[in-house]
Amino acid sequence: MKPVFRILIFAAGCVASGPCLAQAGQQFDLICSGSVSGSSRAAMPSTPHLRVDLAHWTWCLEPCAAPRRMVPAPSELSDLKADTSVQPWITDELRVSRVDGSYHRLVKQGAFVIWDEKATCSVAPFSGMPATKF
Repeated sequence: MKPVFRILIFAAGCVASGPCLAQAGQQFDLICSGSVSGSSRAAMPSTPHLRVDLAHWTWCLEPCAAPRRMVPAPSELSDLKADTSVQPWITDELRVSRVDGSYHRLVKQGAFVIWDEKATCSVAPFSGMPATKF
């Protein structure tokens, strides 16, 4: 079964007190710092790193083996929301706010939380997408 990938984008303005990711341009990295927990583990530090290329509608989460395609959406962006579920009984949702820099990834099997990761992201220079042969 092929992984399901959907990305929804919502418009909103910048918040002066936040990192204002909405002004990051079309290509940027997001370096995040926070914590991850789950039903069978205590909270541990986490440092998710994303590469985002809005010019080509692609993104990836480190380790970035291959970029994922975004579904075209409105031109103004404030939230990236992805469902990268591989199996119908497992949900893998990722949300990054371009307004306040918040990051949340939630992986569940039914009601059982496998992975609950929350972080705050800052914009970094774009490190590029991995090359592909085909």
